[in-house]
Amino acid sequence: MFKINKVGLILKGDNNKKGDNFFKGWHIKIKIHPKNIGYYILYTHPIKVGYGFDDWVQNYEALKKYFEEGRKRKNLEVDWNFEEKGKFNIIKKYQNKILGTIDYKISAKNKITIEDLINLEKLKSFLYKMDCFEASLTETGLEFLVEYYGLDQIFDIITEEIKKGVNYKYSERKDLLKWLKRLGIPE
Repeated sequence: MFKINKVGLILKGDNNKKGDNFFKGWHIKIKIHPKNIGYYILYTHPIKVGYGFDDWVQNYEALKKYFEEGRKRKNLEVDWNFEEKGKFNIIKKYQNKILGTIDYKISAKNKITIEDLINLEKLKSFLYKMDCFEASLTETGLEFLVEYYGLDQIFDIITEEIKKGVNYKYSERKDLLKWLKRLGIPE
């Protein structure tokens, strides 16, 4: 039916009376409201960073009804397992490639590979080192981050770290996204 805290790929979804398949290819994610007072339904464009909209329902029963009505009235069809299918192929694509470097080490261990960036704790450490000018992301590394996580998810990871007290130079969404797009190299 639907999955909470997972990204789904919209396969079909009419948004008007003509039956245009406007949302096909968009991503959808259901998140529990931080105060546990309902659910956010987030729609994001797969390429245009920050382009999308959200919806909200009060409880789980309303969430079920939202998707039942979506299937009936808007022909909504979502693949909730597309991430797992695609992530394996992304990992395979970037295997044995240098995705970044630790700039203060001169050794074989200064190279950042796929194993470092799919591990969430290592990724957080690497992002912080980039912010402190101790690490660099390669162009291939940026491509991997965009494909595997998406810049919005990277932003969410950094934002969570900031909330925990980690001090990043950039804390505004637009600045962080610009920073990531510049391969972590400050102006």
